[in-house]
Amino acid sequence: MPTKTYTFETPPHYSLFATCHAHGWKYLAPFNWDVDRQELSFAALAGTQAVDLVCSQHKRQIRALITSRRSLSKQSANGLAASIRRALDLNRETTPLFADER
Repeated sequence: MPTKTYTFETPPHYSLFATCHAHGWKYLAPFNWDVDRQELSFAALAGTQAVDLVCSQHKRQIRALITSRRSLSKQSANGLAASIRRALDLNRETTPLFADER
């Protein structure tokens, strides 16, 4: 089965662990949180094709390993990347939450 890895830069102060636990994903199918590996796995659609994802955080990057039954078209891959960013809340600017108010 074809696999592909996407890497996404995270906003400052982003935590995959905190995001998954704050949203309660570890309790909802099709999400699964692996405590030992600190990975979030889930299924998603890439166009009309179901794919499996395993996401992990490494410093300021999220790595998403995608496994599919057949190769993804460029359009499906681009749509999937946007879906991952949205699902993991990677577009949210969090810096103002940690700003020093004087």
